[in-house]
Amino acid sequence: MENHTELLNISIKTCSALSLLTVIFSICVYLKYKSFLPVFYRFVIATQLSCAINLIMKFIPSSDESCAVVGPVGTYGILSAVAWSGILAEKFYARHVYEEEISKNLPVCLFVAYGLTGILAALPLFTDSYGQIGGYCWIKGDYSIIWRIFAYYLFVALSIIFTFRRYHLVIKAIKEDIQDLPNSSVLIEEKNSTFRRMRMYSVILLITFCPSLLYIIVDALGAGNEYYELICMCFECLFAFFNTVVYLFKHDILLMVGNSLLCKKQEHEKNMSNFLTMEEKNADASALQDFSVI
Repeated sequence: MENHTELLNISIKTCSALSLLTVIFSICVYLKYKSFLPVFYRFVIATQLSCAINLIMKFIPSSDESCAVVGPVGTYGILSAVAWSGILAEKFYARHVYEEEISKNLPVCLFVAYGLTGILAALPLFTDSYGQIGGYCWIKGDYSIIWRIFAYYLFVALSIIFTFRRYHLVIKAIKEDIQDLPNSSVLIEEKNSTFRRMRMYSVILLITFCPSLLYIIVDALGAGNEYYELICMCFECLFAFFNTVVYLFKHDILLMVGNSLLCKKQEHEKNMSNFLTMEEKNADASALQDFSVI
C-alpha cells in the first residue's frame, strides 16, 4: 500500500504540473488573441484560474498547521472552477435559447463563483476538520463525512446536474435549428461543430468528478481509505487539462498559434478573421463592452 501511495503522490504531482502548464497556455492564448476569441472564453479563463489555485496548493508541503490555510484555499479553488463551469453552461443556454446578454446577472455569477464557494470551503474550519491525507490537505476527522457532503460533494453534484441539464437543452435547441436550416446552408456545419463540442463540455465534469462522487458513497458506508481518496484527487487535478483540450485544442486555434510562432502574421490574421462562427460574432458584438469586469 505504501508503494501505491507513493506512486499516487507522483501521479498527483504530475497531473497537477501538466494541468498548470495547460492553464498557462490558456492564459497566454487568451491574452494574445482575446480580440479574436469568443467572449465565452472569458468564462473558460475564469475556470482555469480557479483550477490553478487548487493545483498550486498541491505543491505546498502539508502539515497540521499549514492545512488550516492550504486545505480551504485548495477546496475553494476547485469549487470555484466547478461553479464557473456551470455558469458557462448557463450563459451558453441563455444566449442560444433566449438570446440574453452574456453580462446579465453577472453579480450573481460572481457571488456564486467566489462568495458561496468561499463560504463552503471555510465551513470545515469551525470544527478544525482540515488535515493531512497522504501528504495533502483535505477534510478529515470526526466530522469529515458531514463536511465532505455538505461543503463539497453536494455542491459539485448539483453543479454537474445543472451543467448537464443546461447543455442538454442547448443541444436540443441546436438540433431544432439544424432541422429548420436549408440543406445547403453554411450554418449547418457550424451548428454541427457546436453540437459536438457541447457534448464534450459535460463529459469533462463526468470524467474528473465521477470517481469522487462514487467514493463519497463508499466513504459514507465506512469503507473509505486514503488510497482511494488520492485516486479521486488525481482525477480532479486533470480538470484544467481537459478544459484546455476541449476548449482550446482546436484546429483553428492551434493553427493560429503555430502561424504566430512562425511569424506568419498575414496568414494568422486571415485565419482568425474566419475563426468565429456567426453566432459567436453576434454574441461578442452585444456583450463585449458590458463584460469588461472579468
